[in-house]
Amino acid sequence: MKQSSWWSHLAQRALRVPGFPFLLHLLSSTRFVVEGDSMAPGLVHQQYVLASRWAYRLGPPARGDIVVVRDPQRPWVPCLKRIVGLPGEEVLVEGDGCWVNGSPVFPAAGDAPLRAGADQLHWRLGPQEYVVLGDNRADSRDSRAFGPVHRRHIVGRVWLCYWPRERWGRVGVGAGWP
Repeated sequence: MKQSSWWSHLAQRALRVPGFPFLLHLLSSTRFVVEGDSMAPGLVHQQYVLASRWAYRLGPPARGDIVVVRDPQRPWVPCLKRIVGLPGEEVLVEGDGCWVNGSPVFPAAGDAPLRAGADQLHWRLGPQEYVVLGDNRADSRDSRAFGPVHRRHIVGRVWLCYWPRERWGRVGVGAGWP
């Protein structure tokens, strides 16, 4: 009979404690402050959120996830964006519309066009590339400005808003996202 290590025994007991997985998730998260209104109305200026740096160790980012990314042209600047295009997909941004593999994707917040003066942006994404857009596309610096984001530039998935108190709650996939 094989004996389990005391670490294994401790881990099994800890996972049975109510709230332990939440606490572990909380401790593996990093605090970010929303700067600007590029993700409005869902996330607004000066809102405090937590992003899990471990979220994508078990699986890849998914369409609709709100993530913290490093701007490839300004890597010291973290920004919050929504994943729209996944590796291997064809993404077209034209006027105020966005299509992935020929199918329309949930529209931007508001009635403003995606980017004034941009007729069409088209990408065929590589194996580790993602297209990220702000929900308030009229006020967002995103893939339309810096192109697809490599997986290594995704810092983590935003999962909780904790300030201000009236906006406290889980941050998840918005209405209309698969």
